[in-house]
Amino acid sequence: MPRWLKWIGKKVLGWLILLLLLALLATWAYNHFFPSDNDELPAPEAGRGTYSATELLQPNPYRAVQLVYQQIAQGLPDMACGNLSKAAQAKFAADLGFADCAQAVNQLSTEVTNKTQYSQSIPFNKSGQPPGDVVVIDSCDYEIKGGGRALGVFTVERQHTDASGGQVKGEQWLITGHEPGPNPCSGAKPSAPPSN
Repeated sequence: MPRWLKWIGKKVLGWLILLLLLALLATWAYNHFFPSDNDELPAPEAGRGTYSATELLQPNPYRAVQLVYQQIAQGLPDMACGNLSKAAQAKFAADLGFADCAQAVNQLSTEVTNKTQYSQSIPFNKSGQPPGDVVVIDSCDYEIKGGGRALGVFTVERQHTDASGGQVKGEQWLITGHEPGPNPCSGAKPSAPPSN
């Protein structure tokens, strides 16, 4: 075989190896910076923490419900729906006549005429923790202002363990249930959370 043919063969082989390495590097970089939404991956691999390792939920049940109102006012479905368990998200959406929680938040936010007033419809500054691990908060117990509608009755539970069985850090409350309420509400509206 002539020397020039060997020389060309080495060059072609070298370029092929280089292109293969670049393709592998590009694939790795893409997967690293744009991970898949595979819910089967463990949380640390998927880039999501758990509420046993970090305080991700709300420190009291009234704050959990108030944040749903606040995030609806802001039109932020990920944040609003993140305060509800998956089952509660589906029930919340169905109770209000929507296909899913994100659609509910997006549509409900268009009804809000005053974001600040609607965000503050449910007071969250009640001192101390409520007795027990389950609190039921009825939106009609409060004066819903700001143009948006009352969102119904929320069941909020204190979390002791996360989905993987880890101990939860601090006081963390998750909305785990929802029931429809009258719209509009009727009756007198207290200005503070009802005492437990």
